[in-house]
Amino acid sequence: MVNADVIVAPGPLAEGLAEVLAGLGVGGRVPRDAALGAFRRHLARIQQHVRDEFESAHRNGFESCHVLAGLIDGLIRELHHYSVGHAMPEGVAEAAVANPTRRDRLALVATGGYGRAELAPFSDIDLLFLTDPNASPETLQVVEFMLYFLWDLGLKVGHATRTVADCIAAADDDLTVRTTLIDARLLAGDPALFAEFTARFAQARHDGGMSDFITAKTAERAARHHRFGETPYMVEPNIKEGRGGLRDIQTLYWLSQYCFGVLPSALSRPDAPPGQLLIATESRHLIRSLEFLWTVRFHLHYVSGRAEERLTFDLQPVVGARMGYTRHGRQDGVERFMRHFFLTARAVNRLTVVLEPAIVRAALGPPALAAETDPALLKAGFLLADGKLLTAPGHDFETDPVQMLRILQVARDRALELHPLALRALIRHERRAVSLRGDPEAATLFMDLLCGGNQDRHRTDGAIWLDVLNEAGFLGRYLPDWARIVGQMQFDTYHVFTVDQHTIEAVRVLNQLEEGLLDQVAPVAAGLITQLQSRRALYVAMLMHDIAKGRGGDHSEIGAQLALDVGPQIGLTAEETETVSWLVLHHLLLSQTAFKRDIDDPKTILDLADVTQSPERLRLLLVLTVADMRAVSNKVWNGWKATLLRELYARVAEVLEGGLATTERDVRVARA
Repeated sequence: MVNADVIVAPGPLAEGLAEVLAGLGVGGRVPRDAALGAFRRHLARIQQHVRDEFESAHRNGFESCHVLAGLIDGLIRELHHYSVGHAMPEGVAEAAVANPTRRDRLALVATGGYGRAELAPFSDIDLLFLTDPNASPETLQVVEFMLYFLWDLGLKVGHATRTVADCIAAADDDLTVRTTLIDARLLAGDPALFAEFTARFAQARHDGGMSDFITAKTAERAARHHRFGETPYMVEPNIKEGRGGLRDIQTLYWLSQYCFGVLPSALSRPDAPPGQLLIATESRHLIRSLEFLWTVRFHLHYVSGRAEERLTFDLQPVVGARMGYTRHGRQDGVERFMRHFFLTARAVNRLTVVLEPAIVRAALGPPALAAETDPALLKAGFLLADGKLLTAPGHDFETDPVQMLRILQVARDRALELHPLALRALIRHERRAVSLRGDPEAATLFMDLLCGGNQDRHRTDGAIWLDVLNEAGFLGRYLPDWARIVGQMQFDTYHVFTVDQHTIEAVRVLNQLEEGLLDQVAPVAAGLITQLQSRRALYVAMLMHDIAKGRGGDHSEIGAQLALDVGPQIGLTAEETETVSWLVLHHLLLSQTAFKRDIDDPKTILDLADVTQSPERLRLLLVLTVADMRAVSNKVWNGWKATLLRELYARVAEVLEGGLATTERDVRVARA
């Protein structure tokens, strides 16, 4: 069931174990202890060979995982041969081999990742011992002998002993079992028994249909993302289970194999069973992502000496250096490495959005169009499919790129979910966003999505649409400065997200403040945000506040200059643009003052009042500061910081409102 082409030929290293064992034999039988020593030495040679080839850069991680699997295949086949001859009493083994009965039949099958011929240095080896019903005691003795031998070799083995009927029943009851059996591959033993299993399993899949499996796998992935992080931009990502990691690629593999019996990369060929579902560029991205993620995984295992899948802060510089990432300009090697990682995770996420709906459509048929679509919706160029929003024929994003923003606005205003095929189209046409720069209609739509255009009923879901635009790649095309912070890591234990994701999270905090969800956590900011006159400027300032990070120099000063150019392009007035630039320039002022200066010193308060100069700017600055801090991580915001900011705001607000007389102020300053 796995494509045999992916198994790299192991070469001469796999040979010679049989000759070594033969040299240890006495009367044709090799004592277990002697055999165990020979197998241990051979296993050590295998592991060292793979590591040497990998670390000398002769092979990347994706190639190495196949080489390692191929070499382990040879070892396990030889162990099977040895076990059949030595697990049973002398004479019984010879009889069983010479005159096998159905009760003696045994097929040794690789499953799971090992079945796909993908094996990391410290991965489990998943084995299925396939037997006939009422297997003979001698057959079960062989199974037991092999398992204890493998454990004595120090290998981690996931195993099951089942009949063909057991396999079909277990696959029907358990999604995990069904998934592992997709990758079943015969290693040794009775080929007829394995052929019986493959035929029965294929029939069971056909009878059960594809819909239930697709639904179950997508639900499983959603639960995994919820557990390991909904965003691929966590600064300590899990490269296997996290969003945009290897498991997401494997999910595409399982869907492709289950539905069509081919690898995902094969779906770029016009003669693929369901037709061409991937374009050549997407297929190349898939292969490059596999190679990069497997290479990172191999380094992680070797550096940590265990099956470590989490790329923690302490491991990131080590792995980055091992992969050749060095300082370039103002960027450290580890930051360059992690940006490559996050861009790869983003590519995997985008491939999922592109390929999965295409697989579903090819497997289950086109989406069911609504019997009657609202005429206003049709006039706008959209229709409903499976109850979700999709572009109507003749209104595609290629010919009318502003539709990429209109479809999000319609989805928001009508509380509709975007159809997966619409998300796929957004990703495939992201480059058309370049043509919308400076377009007045596009600017109006973008600002409406960011902060809402109806001043009587503010919409508070801008972060949702920023997420969609960022994942699709639209945002980096529409705002070229944004593209420079996508996947930009901040190598410290302070920030939880990359710069782009932190910015979106900060907008999300603004949304939560407006919805009243943080009234207890940040009561002052929650109260002030309803009093603001420059709401649009606040949202754009939040979008721009870290946009110059990673460029060297003071990112606040550089960002303030960029804001002067971006403001008019997205439809801000001159006054709004100036306010945005001021907020970006001073977005750290309140926090630095509150936490690094003595706020009981009158001069501190007066200095801050001189910079802000107006109550509106002070209100904007406080709300911006609170949202920025809350978006860094849950651990950054606490009661002590909230108290300091609240006290600082109150004292400066009193000065700006004329609460402190000039003469008294001068006296207090003189005494300070």
